[in-house]
Amino acid sequence: MKLELFDQSGKVMDATSLRVGFRTSEIKNGQLLVNGQPILIKGVNRHEHDVKNGHVVSKESMIADILDFKKYNINAVRTSHYPNDPLWYALCDEYGIYVCDEANIESHGYGYKDSETLAQKTEFEGMHLDRIERMVKRDVNHPSVIYWSMGNESGAGVNFKKAYDWMKAYDSSRPVHYERTEVAHDKLNERITDIIGWMYNRPKGIEKNHLSKEVNKSPEDRRPFIWCEYSHAMGNSTGNIIDNWKWVRNHSNVQGGFIWDWMDQGLEKRTASGEVYYAYGGDFTPKSYKIHTDENFCANGLIGSDRTPHPGVFEAKKAYQNIWFTMPEANTIEIYNENFFIDSSVYNFSWQLIEDGKSVKNGELNNVVIGPQKKAQIKINLNYNLEPAKEYFVNLYAHTKNDGKLLKSGHEVASEQFIIQKPQLREESVKVNGRIKLSQNGDVYIVKGKDFEYVFNKQNIGLASIKYDDREMLDGDVDFNFWRAPTDNDFGAFKFKKREQDKAYFNWKEAAKKKELIDFDAKKAKEKITFIYNFLHESVNAHNKITYEVSASGSLTVSTKLTPLKGKKVPDFMPRYGISMVFKNDYKNTEYYGEGPFENYLDRNHASKVGVYKAKVSEYYVPYIRPQENGYRTDARYLKLLNKSGKGLLFKANGVPFGFSTHHNPTSDFEPSTNYKNQRHTIDVKPKNKVFLNIDYKQRGVGGDNSWGKGGLAHKQYLINPKKCSYSFTITKI
Repeated sequence: MKLELFDQSGKVMDATSLRVGFRTSEIKNGQLLVNGQPILIKGVNRHEHDVKNGHVVSKESMIADILDFKKYNINAVRTSHYPNDPLWYALCDEYGIYVCDEANIESHGYGYKDSETLAQKTEFEGMHLDRIERMVKRDVNHPSVIYWSMGNESGAGVNFKKAYDWMKAYDSSRPVHYERTEVAHDKLNERITDIIGWMYNRPKGIEKNHLSKEVNKSPEDRRPFIWCEYSHAMGNSTGNIIDNWKWVRNHSNVQGGFIWDWMDQGLEKRTASGEVYYAYGGDFTPKSYKIHTDENFCANGLIGSDRTPHPGVFEAKKAYQNIWFTMPEANTIEIYNENFFIDSSVYNFSWQLIEDGKSVKNGELNNVVIGPQKKAQIKINLNYNLEPAKEYFVNLYAHTKNDGKLLKSGHEVASEQFIIQKPQLREESVKVNGRIKLSQNGDVYIVKGKDFEYVFNKQNIGLASIKYDDREMLDGDVDFNFWRAPTDNDFGAFKFKKREQDKAYFNWKEAAKKKELIDFDAKKAKEKITFIYNFLHESVNAHNKITYEVSASGSLTVSTKLTPLKGKKVPDFMPRYGISMVFKNDYKNTEYYGEGPFENYLDRNHASKVGVYKAKVSEYYVPYIRPQENGYRTDARYLKLLNKSGKGLLFKANGVPFGFSTHHNPTSDFEPSTNYKNQRHTIDVKPKNKVFLNIDYKQRGVGGDNSWGKGGLAHKQYLINPKKCSYSFTITKI
């Protein structure tokens, strides 16, 4: 649409144009329909933010956001919490992003009760209406705007009812959303939203308080559920999202939501030496003032302030993908096209056969044309002899076939991994050269063989030295570890300043070191020597047994088991159960066979794949804006620490895979010295000339349903059961 203004002589005085699109957006039978289809909102909340210019954003940065949306399967954006630059809507029109356009109203600081909320005060009626009317009139011609939002966290009242009625009269072509309505403490019973979007509500609560009631309503009165905010991506977060989306896909009247949020809103600062870091709340406050800030609560992004993707964005991409694979039977792939408007001919499909973590064969799936919301089964012939002693996976991929406006051909849009054969366990015969020798000097035990030496004593958890070819490998203590540097979600859940009972959580910090050796035994056999230590951890009501078995071949098998005291309860929310070790900095190259290649946790490893990965120890560090737990890997079959010549140590899981993290810093470097947050940044983490390794039975998931309460912790299935803490691994020389 082009508009021109002429003077009396016909000369053009001014002109403007606007691209116009046509589509429908409506609520029918409790679903949001766009062009007649019940689309899924795979969205994010976005603030206008630039790492150097604050809220002043350029066209280039807007396009960069939309490009990243496309990369990570994001199809919708909520303009939290105000109408954006008009150019943003034009770009969303052009590139195809659904928009929830939100008015600049937020007044939750006044409270939500009828006596508090500005929504019930007549003197604020004009302000509510003015902000909403100006948004609608300005943006009404943008087809990307599929529904309006009247604001955020401002209570419920007559002012919103009047605004809702005006919007429905002025623009009958779009639904209206407002979140702070029809919850338990609101007394306004009149309808002022067409979409229920309770932020951070858990599935069980939504089923109980919304879905169970909708079925009893007439079809024209039913409303969909779309989270206006969920999956709080603050720091090391975004756990549980796959489970939440399994639930979404099982409920036709639940249509997704908007992750909080898109980008960390840190601002670039430099130290006197020029080192870059990202500042947040409190960093701009003069030291002489005591001003409240929300600290790093402006840093909730799937990507960093400088656009570096956080590992959690890959899990969001997985949850949001539009192509899904299953294997209903051997050599049969079922593909579901979750798109609502395009068939699968726009993608190339391929597979890989993975043998013990490495690709040994690959192939293409040709002529895969599946209609929107349809499935098809395809036979694949691996034609490969699977060896019984090896582990096999099939990886499946969908990539873009052609160049698009933003994405190039070959971009991965969806993937899946299926295990097709577990290895048959068998006894490995190890050829032993030479003898094993045990000597004792007081409480010190020295075990020697042909090219190895292990020293055990009664300090820490016994293991004091590992020497291969007369070279000491250790560079620090070996000990149990039950702790992790608190994530933002951990600090949000455990606030001992507000709740005395939350102090118990921080007992885990020193619980591994606070132990009493209550029993010790050393046994020598012909080809092995065994040391057994039993400890009491009184602060967490548990015994801990660790067994070392040194074979004449030079291998050291470590087995450990936690046993809660009879009649006693181990404190809830155990962060991890594992062993920490410190090695010489020579061994800063790694290879592992497990979930990767990026950071992953029990509740955030669906996007990762089991494979063999190589990395420098320094590459495991994830520089969250506020330092915290980072860099973890799950389901490791083995881990190697290697020097530049390829020599070093192999850690091999016995039976059940282990989790691990390795850094050039101990856990303590990633956390404040207090049991609550303080003002820390990436510049506070200085790498040390050592390799710190944690090998764990498990570490608790990171959670992310919120970041301010126990409800934000990992779901139950991703917690650690103290009654089942038992694992084993073997260390050998490479």
